[in-house]
Amino acid sequence: MGRATILAGGDAGLYTVRVDYGTAQRDATVDKLTARIAELETMRAGMQITLDAFIALEEAPAEAAVNAAIEEYVTASRAAPPDAAVLKAKLAAHQAALRALFDVRARAALLRIRLQEVTSEKAAAVKSLATWSALTLEEDRPAWCADLTTGATGDVATIDIPGESDVILIAPGAPAPTAVHGALKAREVQTGPQAFFNAAILPGWQKFKPLHRIGTITSINSAANTCAVTLDTAQSSAQALGINQSSSLADVPVLYMTCNSLAFTVGDRVVVEFIGQDWEQPRVIGFETEPRPCKAIYAGAHYLQYTTTEPPVINSYGFTALIDLTTMERRAAWVVDDAPDVNGIVSYNAQPHFEQFGFFSLYDATGGADHHPLSPSASSMCQHGDRFFGIATSAPGQARDIIEFSAGVTLIETGRWAAVPGDGAINSLSAHGGHVAVGGYLGGGNYGVRVFSIASRAMIAEFLLGNSIVESVELSRDYLAVLHWGAGGGHTANLYRRAPYALLNSQALGQYPFSMCITGNKLVGKEQGDVWVWDINPDTGALTYVGALRPFDDLVAARPGTPSSGIEFDGSGIAGHTVAAVAKG
Repeated sequence: MGRATILAGGDAGLYTVRVDYGTAQRDATVDKLTARIAELETMRAGMQITLDAFIALEEAPAEAAVNAAIEEYVTASRAAPPDAAVLKAKLAAHQAALRALFDVRARAALLRIRLQEVTSEKAAAVKSLATWSALTLEEDRPAWCADLTTGATGDVATIDIPGESDVILIAPGAPAPTAVHGALKAREVQTGPQAFFNAAILPGWQKFKPLHRIGTITSINSAANTCAVTLDTAQSSAQALGINQSSSLADVPVLYMTCNSLAFTVGDRVVVEFIGQDWEQPRVIGFETEPRPCKAIYAGAHYLQYTTTEPPVINSYGFTALIDLTTMERRAAWVVDDAPDVNGIVSYNAQPHFEQFGFFSLYDATGGADHHPLSPSASSMCQHGDRFFGIATSAPGQARDIIEFSAGVTLIETGRWAAVPGDGAINSLSAHGGHVAVGGYLGGGNYGVRVFSIASRAMIAEFLLGNSIVESVELSRDYLAVLHWGAGGGHTANLYRRAPYALLNSQALGQYPFSMCITGNKLVGKEQGDVWVWDINPDTGALTYVGALRPFDDLVAARPGTPSSGIEFDGSGIAGHTVAAVAKG
């Protein structure tokens, strides 16, 4: 793992990034060398001045004294006859002058040696400065994000495969780097012991403490949310040693955005992460290139089976289908026997949960034991980060308040505020991106939708639809959608652009969905056993019909009953929708 800086891009998850292999260490060393060179030059200049003064004031006079003594001795030696006593005195004077010169030159030599040391150290520092200044420790390169995160900016954590710079991807979600992510460092900026240690352990660390690998999916189990992966051959830069512990991985969990395995197909090139650097704990976390969006939904239904006995016995079932909107296929299905009355289906932490009629709890729609009581009652529940929002329900026709819960094991009320006046009643709610939208009867003879800020609870948009009954509202990252009764041709969908809220398109659907959801640029409508899908034109909001599915027919066929048996009708009202479609996550 490492870090990089976003320079540009983001469309489809492809960025241009700058990878830093140690510029801080290089720049610190350059600054240190520059300061040392200046210091050495000051020392050298001072020593040169001292040496020059010493030569002028001590060495040169000492040399002159020796030369003068020699001249005097020579002159005395040429006298006729020579005076032995004078010659002896002149020789003694010469020897004294010579000893004085030797002493001066010894001290001058020490000055010259120190000056040479400083000069040599400066020359070495100048050479080292040139080497460090010439180091290129930044690289601008394209990098895919492992998931479809398109709005990343600034510094981001990276995935470096296989623990070197061969393949660099942006980590899923493009998180800001922390000390845990570490950083890739060039050996040139490491200390000698660091470089030796890292080089010595590299291939063993890559093999027995793996972080990530690239591989190809060979099979997918959507119901279990796992896959099988054949790994690419991986070699270390150290002696080209093989660093995979096996060539393939089976039953690998998939953790990807909000749709996990539904984003992948057989043959996809994927990123495998090893939890805790343990080869026995792999998981698929993204794509090598071209990450896909999550286009998947949960569709839920409540099936009541009446036996042919007298009196008839009513069996209650909860159906859930996981639908891939890219292939228009059901990828998984679950049945909950003896299900309490199902009021709707919500996505809680990216897993489907039924709303129990009576507004008192959410329970696992795949038949698991996960259960979350409500306190107090609410309908049309939806998750927004670590909070839940719903419509407070106290009595029929009096659903007027938005109610907020903490998203714990028991969903405890943390606040509420009025959404419509005393004669109003709301029946549908959706929250996304800091806003919450409600739809229904707004009072004063008007149906419509209102949008509120979650932070301030202030209304920020309102759209009135006259006497056109609102069935469902949906907030997504880009849109506000309102499903309401139209003048023939099925129900009508109004699409509004967010930021600011403005009508994009109003279009008759030709179908009669009573609940809906949006994922990406797809709108999904739901009614009883039918699921309809439309593509949204992001520029105009125009809807293009894609097709329909009936994901529950085989589930119903396996549970025959009297002619009155069937999936309950999707209806609006204070209870929200008996059957709903929700975006996965």
